[in-house]
Amino acid sequence: MTNEINTNEEQIREEINPLVETATAMTVTTARDKEGAVLFVRDINASIKKVKLFFEPMKKAAKAAHAAICDRENEVLSKVEKAKAMALGKISYFDQVQEKISLAEETRLRDKARQDHEKALEKAHAKLDAILSKSTDSQETIDLLSWELGRDDLNDIERQKIESQIEIETAKLENNQEKVEEVQQRIQEPVFMEPVIMPKEEKIKGAVSRKDYDIQITNAKAVIGAVANGVLPLSCVKINEAEIKKFIAMHGGQKAVPGVAFRQLFKTHVRG
Repeated sequence: MTNEINTNEEQIREEINPLVETATAMTVTTARDKEGAVLFVRDINASIKKVKLFFEPMKKAAKAAHAAICDRENEVLSKVEKAKAMALGKISYFDQVQEKISLAEETRLRDKARQDHEKALEKAHAKLDAILSKSTDSQETIDLLSWELGRDDLNDIERQKIESQIEIETAKLENNQEKVEEVQQRIQEPVFMEPVIMPKEEKIKGAVSRKDYDIQITNAKAVIGAVANGVLPLSCVKINEAEIKKFIAMHGGQKAVPGVAFRQLFKTHVRG
């Protein structure tokens, strides 16, 4: 059987080998030449059918064998994939729990930082009020504030408040009311800065964690508009050239399509 197949295939190859040379040497400059070329193409079509008929049984047998192997592979893999999906699902659930714990801890630390800021601000106001209540004039106030400024246990807010008050008292001594008003306008309550909290990640060998997103297209036209406006990159859409060509052909090439350049081609189809 193998010898018969090989022989038949060799005969087919011998039959079709000259076709390319014939086509290469062919010229079509007259209607008679075109008629001969059409007959030649019809003969080629017959050869194509013969080749396809010859290989079809082998392709079907190979396809059936491939399908059977794939079925066996899928049967075995299904159990492995199920186990993998279950394990990954539990890992994902663990990651979600840890994310919630991390977010809760970040919130706690930020709340604590805000409370510490408010306490420091309150302490600075109290210290400044106490100093001002002890002094009788600007020079004495400056002396008391300068002595206080030399302490090592001052926090940033206290230091800022004391330095600003020294500026005000100095301006008062110089009878520079404009300077006093300028400093008073410039002085603002220290703004609370949100602390930068770096998440703690436990490195596990062989595991790479990343955030993923499940999306659903709710308005295809809006997505296309986002691409057109540069909100989304062009790679977010796939242009179907076959459908565009079908649209142009349906309108006989008489309808312009924005962003598409086309030209009409003539193709001859030979039946049989």
